[in-house]
Amino acid sequence: EGKRIWCSVKDSTGANAGEVRSDAATVGRAAMAGWISYGAPRVGVELTATVTGAPSDANLRIEWFADGSKVASGPKFTPTPAHNGKQIWAVATDASGKYAGEIAGEKKTVGVNALTGSLGFNAPIVGNEVRASAAGAPADAKLAYTWYVDNQQAATGETFTPQANQEGASLRVEARDASGLYTGTITSGSQGISRRALTGSVSIRSSKIGQAWHAEATGLPADCTPVYTWYVSGQQVGTGTSWTPDSSYAGKSATVRVSDGSARYSGYIDSDPVAISLESAEGSVSIGDPYVAQAVRASVSGTPSGFSPKYVWYIVDGDDASVIEGATESTYTPSVSDYGKQIRVQVYDGSGRYEGVLTSDAKTVRRRQLTGSVTIGSPVVGTTCYASVSGLPSSPSATLKCQWYAAGSLVSSSSSWTPTSYYAGDSLYCRVSDTSGVYEGYIQSASKTVAQPAMTGTVSIGVSGDTLTATVLGKPSNATVRYQWYSGSSAISGATSRTFNAASYHGKRIRCRVTASGYTGHIQSAYMDWNASTNKWY
Repeated sequence: EGKRIWCSVKDSTGANAGEVRSDAATVGRAAMAGWISYGAPRVGVELTATVTGAPSDANLRIEWFADGSKVASGPKFTPTPAHNGKQIWAVATDASGKYAGEIAGEKKTVGVNALTGSLGFNAPIVGNEVRASAAGAPADAKLAYTWYVDNQQAATGETFTPQANQEGASLRVEARDASGLYTGTITSGSQGISRRALTGSVSIRSSKIGQAWHAEATGLPADCTPVYTWYVSGQQVGTGTSWTPDSSYAGKSATVRVSDGSARYSGYIDSDPVAISLESAEGSVSIGDPYVAQAVRASVSGTPSGFSPKYVWYIVDGDDASVIEGATESTYTPSVSDYGKQIRVQVYDGSGRYEGVLTSDAKTVRRRQLTGSVTIGSPVVGTTCYASVSGLPSSPSATLKCQWYAAGSLVSSSSSWTPTSYYAGDSLYCRVSDTSGVYEGYIQSASKTVAQPAMTGTVSIGVSGDTLTATVLGKPSNATVRYQWYSGSSAISGATSRTFNAASYHGKRIRCRVTASGYTGHIQSAYMDWNASTNKWY
């Protein structure tokens, strides 16, 4: 390559001397031909260079360039974040040496795909960790999170814990791709930061003036920090789990308030007021026998002058007792859910002059026996039986349930029942109970035997010579009738068809009796007599 060559022609016979020489020419190579193509370059997306129209015997060598610097060899190339914004192109040459020059592709600027997906987080509550949750983001994206409170950046990272001073503010989170493969951000919706309401109860274990009173809280959240504040007549008088009143508070009432010092919970819980008394309460309190849905009264006796009774009713479970919410009167009406439980009442002085409480004995809540009477009509197959109830307690009213028994077995729990022929002859009674939970037991009717219904209808006789034909009208619709012909009071053997030939019974009185299976009794026609003068039955 690059040398000059020419051709010389001589006469090999020797007949002619000298030579004929061609012009000299420099040895060169054919130029490469064709074109090279590839897609739009994006960070993290593989490109493939495709060469079209190149000589078939060329040994193609492909190289990639970014802003003029070689960055890769081979038909495939994946731009990295470092190539973002640079111009890249591919160049193809012949490695065999047969062809000169190169095929250069179009210069294209490397871009970055937009980050896609959605972003959310759990409900933000003061003191609770909030976690960002992304869905639909590219698997190769490395998400970096930024939290905003009222549109001000507050934190970075996948989690965020709202503080007490952020209560009521608006929280959102943004995510971007830290790997450089994707551009832009995805943003969550906004949620308000709140605090959970403090729950539980607090009571005062009181003593005497000059001795410590203690606050006892139950049911508070495990992660709260209880803070106790004591009040007398609306004025703060102390803090902490205990407080000791002096004689200046006699006749007044104390309450204790518990709140959350961790700021995780909002609000507060107040105890019931407790009277601060100088004198010990004396006397006794008793209650009547408690029944569901009937008021039981507390009877207080032996208390000193000026004692103003206040009542608190309790459910008692062994050594434990729980206050019945709202039960602060001299009477309490046990609910259905109180059945079987023990109740008692404590009485304290509301005037503020006396301390201590009077406690009644605990008594078990029972149900009253259901009273009244039940009657049923005479039961007949195919006829609906109804129960009539009277003499029930007027207050509280009972919610009645009927149960029908035949031959000692329950056959229906409806308000009425219709016996079928299967139960004919069985003893039937109705038992009535209360489903409201107020009354126990049941009232029951007397037993009555289920009877078959009586056969009804009329029988008439049609005459055609000596042939007599019985016609039945008004019979029960489902009755299958049977016929029996009589001569006088005697049944005629074999005469059990609807028609009867009475030729051999002239001078006799003939009638037809009709019965039906499942029905008692019978119906029968009038007698047919033979008229010897007219030779006819009439």
